[in-house]
Amino acid sequence: MKKLISALQFQNSVEFDENYLLDLGGEGEDKAHIWGRLSREGQEYVLDYEGDALLSSTCDRCLEACQCSIHVDYCEQLDEETMEMGLEEIARQEFILQRPLQILCSQDCKGLCIHCGANLNKGACNCEAPVDPRLEKLLTLIKD
Repeated sequence: MKKLISALQFQNSVEFDENYLLDLGGEGEDKAHIWGRLSREGQEYVLDYEGDALLSSTCDRCLEACQCSIHVDYCEQLDEETMEMGLEEIARQEFILQRPLQILCSQDCKGLCIHCGANLNKGACNCEAPVDPRLEKLLTLIKD
């Protein structure tokens, strides 16, 4: 960020295109690409950027490894505290805020069997479905 701010001494805006490895709370560091503009309007600085990141994580239903893409679109007037944070930290925080609440390998993920733990995406398990004791007598009618 300091390099961008020093470039603003000679012009009103500076464009940037950066790649980072950020810790977004997934499995290790995740690749992020950020592009945008830092501009000066009087004594104020305005940061306007977009970014894409690929989060490596595990599916919340079946626990298989998967990746989730996150897009951010950010525009803010920077104060002194934010200026000292740096572009990398600002982007990291924004990506974390945009992270989905539930990460899935696919929208139709079936998850794990609640009895044996088998991954239902790979096939049905051999568990017998538990019978509600209130309806158990009806099974005798079906068998007859």
